[in-house]
Amino acid sequence: MISYKDENEFFLHSIYDRNLQHSSNLFRLCQPILQKLNPSALLEVRANLSLKREQPERCSFHVDYDIKNLYTAIFYVNTCNGATIIKKESEEYVINSLENKIIIFPALTLHAMQSQTDVSRRIVLNINFFK
Repeated sequence: MISYKDENEFFLHSIYDRNLQHSSNLFRLCQPILQKLNPSALLEVRANLSLKREQPERCSFHVDYDIKNLYTAIFYVNTCNGATIIKKESEEYVINSLENKIIIFPALTLHAMQSQTDVSRRIVLNINFFK
């Protein structure tokens, strides 16, 4: 289990990281998504699982990697009232967690996770790639 700055603990499973497959069965399951993304290079694929909270909690805004020309894709495995919040300048945009939905944004975009209160688990695939 990891957390961002001692807040919002969540589980992380590394599927692919810098040319190393850590979970070949899960990597194979990710192939349809990766084919649609059509990356020129893949940096990381991981599954994040957060547990239900009594009240919604938000982690700090962050970037996964500080790399130009890198993109982040978040694929929502299940529907819940958790969310991803994207920050552009002073505006915040809430993206609801809907099963089979994917969002893609430049990796230098600040974003945060808001935990769910309605289901026991929120599962997302986090993919960092070059176009």
